[in-house]
Amino acid sequence: MFEANARIYLSPPYFGDAERRAVSAAFDTGYVAPTGPCIDEFERNIAAVSRRTAAVAVSCGTAALDLILDELGVDES
Repeated sequence: MFEANARIYLSPPYFGDAERRAVSAAFDTGYVAPTGPCIDEFERNIAAVSRRTAAVAVSCGTAALDLILDELGVDES
């Protein structure tokens, strides 16, 4: 029977050995946030995949939307 308050995962998280090593390396190097070599590599890879000269990683979707709207010249008025 279905429990009324049961959590339904749309995509269950998976953390394997590679993910554990990456998190451990981030802690070991002190590059947890807001910058570091992993973010630089991520930006380079996204730029390459999207055939752009550069890409910018942000902390959340709201920040991304804010940058997009600013780039498009959309303001509050």
